[in-house]
Amino acid sequence: MSQRDTIEQSRQRPGFSVGTPTRAEIIVSFGNAKAGATSSPNVDINGNGLLDADEVWVQSVAARPSATVPAETPGNETVTLSRTRRSTSTRRRTAEERHRSHGQGPAAATDV
Repeated sequence: MSQRDTIEQSRQRPGFSVGTPTRAEIIVSFGNAKAGATSSPNVDINGNGLLDADEVWVQSVAARPSATVPAETPGNETVTLSRTRRSTSTRRRTAEERHRSHGQGPAAATDV
């Protein structure tokens, strides 16, 4: 298979092939950890801008679940696309219409 064929095939079906092994890494940080080589001092883990009592020593651990890509299952065989006239208008609005839609009152002469 040529490189061109591979590129074309990837455009047709983006994503992973069925049976491809995958792995995610999830890192969880928690406070009240023991002081030691695997923990860090003074980390604001809840993002409140303060060092709380339980953030004096913080530790993070990783979980690495793995799975394979399953076979494709249809989620919605019938897709309905719709649009409203308002959302597809191609007419340009005047400066006054733009100002009114933003609650700014009538347009000034310099806005035209």
